[in-house]
Amino acid sequence: MNIETFSTAENYIRQQISEGIIPCAIMAARKGKDLRVSILNGQGKPAPELRNQAFLLASITKSIVGTLCAVLHEEGTLRFDEKLSALLPEMSDPVDATTNIGNILTHCTGYSTGVDLIDTTRFTPENYYPEIIRQGRSYQPQTLMDYSTMTYNFISAAVYRKTGRKLPELLQEKICAPAGMGNTSFAPKNHRMPVVDWNKYYTQPVEALMASELAGGGLWSTLDDLLNFSGALLAGKLISSATLQEVTTIKDPLPMACNANYMSARTWGWNKEKCFDGQPDSGFYHGGATGTMLWIDPAQDFTFVFLTNRWMCGNDHAFSILKYYYR
Repeated sequence: MNIETFSTAENYIRQQISEGIIPCAIMAARKGKDLRVSILNGQGKPAPELRNQAFLLASITKSIVGTLCAVLHEEGTLRFDEKLSALLPEMSDPVDATTNIGNILTHCTGYSTGVDLIDTTRFTPENYYPEIIRQGRSYQPQTLMDYSTMTYNFISAAVYRKTGRKLPELLQEKICAPAGMGNTSFAPKNHRMPVVDWNKYYTQPVEALMASELAGGGLWSTLDDLLNFSGALLAGKLISSATLQEVTTIKDPLPMACNANYMSARTWGWNKEKCFDGQPDSGFYHGGATGTMLWIDPAQDFTFVFLTNRWMCGNDHAFSILKYYYR
């Protein structure tokens, strides 16, 4: 890996911090066994103490949960083509008859949601999904791609119906333990970073998000856990190479609800939409609302991790950094 490229990327991060766009940053770029890490605080100074802090991953959670779905698919426990109507009695409307687990991962269920906080005095993550149905569809299933976070609660419910076990338990057993992700959970007890600007969007504290155990956006993790996750995926420790290829192939390309002139490029848990010039087809990724990014490119044995902690700051900065590695 070119050290000049890494230095250029690090300087760009310092600029983003100095302009107040992001509060701090952890960047890691790994190609083969060559790992470069930059950890900068709010003054753009080295801050190695942040390495063990848990950051709210937000929607990177979708890729980790999607990988759990792939494990269950390989086991024959919960298939990607399994119909929700066969698992969840509230999905009895004939319009929902063809909607399956894979459609949740590619955001074409017909239901559109943002990030809601579950009222844990009334619901559990496993029985919240009827609230999504009650809110009604926004479009006919499998006709649009409309990005949705709360529909991942269909997965929480489906997993529980099929296995009798809750999603956090299965994530720990089938993903975190074999991958060596000892600091990844929905409710980290210690060493978690504050979520800057959270209270601009929610009146409830971030602990309400933790209690909600959102399958589409609630995991916290560290730099090393994400590097271990990528390494386990590429080494075949979680799913076979054939399944990895299958789940990172574009599914259900549909007009995007935000702009029908563009077709979606979602996979079962990952994203392959083009976001920078020179972006290789071999790479797949997911970003999060806290400015986080996980990018994996098996063809080049390359992993890019970016962590920061401002709610709704977007992912443009991460893509701007990532593209330096493909020049």
